[in-house]
Amino acid sequence: MTMMVERAGGTLAVNDVIDHVLTPIVHRVVFQPETLNDDLAPTFVDYLFAGR
Repeated sequence: MTMMVERAGGTLAVNDVIDHVLTPIVHRVVFQPETLNDDLAPTFVDYLFAGR
């Protein structure tokens, strides 16, 4: 998470990380484990930082 905060320049809210990175991953772990792969987390992080 430290790298995400540094990437955001210190303006990243914890709730944004929970809503846009952790929640989608946990959802997939519980309901769609077959969709998990190594590219999933970076994809959500990129989405979180799109437009910043």
